[in-house]
Amino acid sequence: MTITLPSGELVLDMRGEWDVYHEFLERLKWMGKPASDILLISQEGTAFSAVQQIGTAGTPKGTEKFKGVLDKYGFKEVQYYGLRTWGAELTWIPCTRESISENGNKIVLVDEDRHRWTLTRR
Repeated sequence: MTITLPSGELVLDMRGEWDVYHEFLERLKWMGKPASDILLISQEGTAFSAVQQIGTAGTPKGTEKFKGVLDKYGFKEVQYYGLRTWGAELTWIPCTRESISENGNKIVLVDEDRHRWTLTRR
């Protein structure tokens, strides 16, 4: 699933609804159980934005949860909206690792040893 940009570059077409499964990793396991949501992703050229459709107490429905830029190799950058440390203000934090399945229908985003989000196209 790709888009051809006016420059001729092919990038992943992320537009649409995605199921997202959020897990707390090593340092944050104490914070709770995994959670699910639905993201509505919009894309203009290489830039994308993912908005929560269900939400949580910390980031309610309608909150932009992820944003980033794609390139022909995958992600140029991805950030999530969250807490860097407990009690801090919500802010944009870079994901440290990302992967995209071969068919483009599964994406895994990781923030060091804090969070992992698995996005699956609906």
